[in-house]
Amino acid sequence: MEARAGRVTVYDVAKAAGTSASTVSRVLNGSALIAPETRATVLDAADELGYRQRRVRRSASRSVLNVVVFLPRAAEAHAHLFYDAAALFAGIQKGLEPVRTHTIAALVGSTSPFEGKKLGDIDGCIFAFCDPPGKARRLLIERGIPAVVINRLDEQFACVVNDHEAGMAAIAALVAARRPQARPAWVTVATANPVAGYRRRALLGCEALRMADADCFEFGSIAQIGTESVASMLEAGYDTLICVNDLVAIAAYERLSLLGVRVPHGVGLTGYDAAPVRELLSQEIVTVDLAGEAMGRQAAEQLVEAILRRELPRGRTMVAGGLIAGSTL
Repeated sequence: MEARAGRVTVYDVAKAAGTSASTVSRVLNGSALIAPETRATVLDAADELGYRQRRVRRSASRSVLNVVVFLPRAAEAHAHLFYDAAALFAGIQKGLEPVRTHTIAALVGSTSPFEGKKLGDIDGCIFAFCDPPGKARRLLIERGIPAVVINRLDEQFACVVNDHEAGMAAIAALVAARRPQARPAWVTVATANPVAGYRRRALLGCEALRMADADCFEFGSIAQIGTESVASMLEAGYDTLICVNDLVAIAAYERLSLLGVRVPHGVGLTGYDAAPVRELLSQEIVTVDLAGEAMGRQAAEQLVEAILRRELPRGRTMVAGGLIAGSTL
């Protein structure tokens, strides 16, 4: 930091604002621990005195960053089974390697990491499989705290997202190749949104399969996918179930078994995410890797680079997950 004409210092700003030099420093460096009123007073005093801050890249070797990783809340416990949490955190840890960090885990909706002074300043946030909500979103924007969102398309923050279009295109191509005469149905649940929306649009846009809105079936939850519902789809002529994720695919597999329908001889089946729970089945589900570790690493790398440059991360990064051509088609 420097003063215009080399005369005004943080101590001058602190005196004019009626606060301490450390508080001025926190305001100028975007601390999350400063109340909006105090921030406004300090910035007004700095403007009146002609104080200007020189933005210098932080040194990676000397920086200790406080990073909060937010994870989603879920009304249904199984909603957390679609990704490998250990792989996600391994990726984040690898992306944070250039600096020393204090990594704080919190549930989305909590603002406590921004309010607890014992945690120090919050340098940046990662929102994994969830969007910044309500008060946290306002705090991030008002205080200029860098944030990266994983696997969500957010207009206000940088995003690192699984390449759903490429993934669904790979599944559609495999269905077309293995079951040329297939009549596929899209099966999803309301709890999978907004990701379900990304994948549904991608699937309906695939030239390899000609599907329409009428071929899409949404249930309120996995528990609501009953044998009667699955039987109705089969009676309507559908012979391939393209499921929004592996959890739905496993549920569909179980319902088909109860109906005495064999997979893939009677009905083809696909999932998405390469969830660890898919290994509970004797058959390997056709699926696409969510690439959680790669997304975590890239999100952390973007966050660190933005913090060190004293900038806000921008843009969208698409991470492709490989197709796992299992035995359910």
